[in-house]
Amino acid sequence: MISIEDAMDRLGLEREEVIEFLQDFLGYGRDDLTGIREALRKQDYEAATKRAHSIKGAAANLSLDAVSTTAAAIEIKARNQDLEGISELTDRLADQIEEVAAYLSDAFGK
Repeated sequence: MISIEDAMDRLGLEREEVIEFLQDFLGYGRDDLTGIREALRKQDYEAATKRAHSIKGAAANLSLDAVSTTAAAIEIKARNQDLEGISELTDRLADQIEEVAAYLSDAFGK
């Protein structure tokens, strides 16, 4: 799921810099996920779309392809106000973000 080397190549950064970006991603990724859920509860589809788009782009830059793909699916559903399956997608996204956290903890003690 996570390729530090791909992210290093994509961003032109050193390993420690990519790890720092991944740690930052965890913070705002979790915040955006909470924001997506809150926006959907309030039927604020524009806010949900923007937050999903944010996660999608950041994840793509960090070579977190599965996270980016899930966020893209949420973005499309929110834009189209299509709630079918969106709860499962947000749950999947939460799991994927926590997998990144576990990877950082296991691999780098971060």
